[in-house]
Amino acid sequence: LDEVFDSQFLRAYIAQARSVDPFIPPELSEYITGAYVSMRTDEEQSDTRNYFFTTARTLLSILRLSQGLARLRFSKEVEQADIDEA
Repeated sequence: LDEVFDSQFLRAYIAQARSVDPFIPPELSEYITGAYVSMRTDEEQSDTRNYFFTTARTLLSILRLSQGLARLRFSKEVEQADIDEA
C-alpha cells in the first residue's frame, strides 16, 4: 500500500463511486435494528450519564456510512461488515 495515486485517478474513482446506489437487504435491516437497540440498552444500563448519545441520528449515520463503504467497493448491496465498520 505504498502506492501513491494521482489526483486524476482519485477524481475518476470518486466520480464512479458516486454513481453506485447500494441498497440495504431486508435481512440486514433486522441486524441494524438489533445493533441500535443494543446500543440504546447499553447506554440506559450505564449509570454514568443522565442523557443519551445514541439517537435516531446515530441510526441514520450508520445507514449512510455503511452505504458509503459499499460505494467504495462499487457494490450494489450493503454487507454486514459495512454496518459493523460504520
